[in-house]
Amino acid sequence: MKRFTIKTNGTIKTLFTVREIKNKNADNQFDLNIHFPGQKKIRFPNESFQELINTQNGNLYQEYMDQHISIHCSPDSMESNTIKRTIMTKETRKAYYHVTPGIKRDKQG
Repeated sequence: MKRFTIKTNGTIKTLFTVREIKNKNADNQFDLNIHFPGQKKIRFPNESFQELINTQNGNLYQEYMDQHISIHCSPDSMESNTIKRTIMTKETRKAYYHVTPGIKRDKQG
C-alpha cells in the first residue's frame, strides 16, 4: 500500500492511499483501490450542473462515511478496464461505473 500525505500545522494527514488487490476473476491480474479516508461532505445535484457551482447553501451537502475509486482489469477483454467510484453516505450507497479502453494493459512505457 502507498500512502500519500501532507504535513499541515505540524500534523501529517493522509490524503489518499493506493493498494493493489488481486482480481477476483483472474489470479494473475491485479486491480487498484484508491481510498480517501476521513469525514467529508459531498453534494449530489438533483437537476443541473449549476447546483454544484452554487456553494452558498451548505445545507445541501451530505456527509459521507467512505469514498473510494477502484480500477478493475477485465480478464475477458484485453481492450477495456472498469473504473468504479463508490460513495457511502449515512443514508445510501452510490456507485458510478466507467468502462474505458484508455488505460494501458501492458507493461510498456
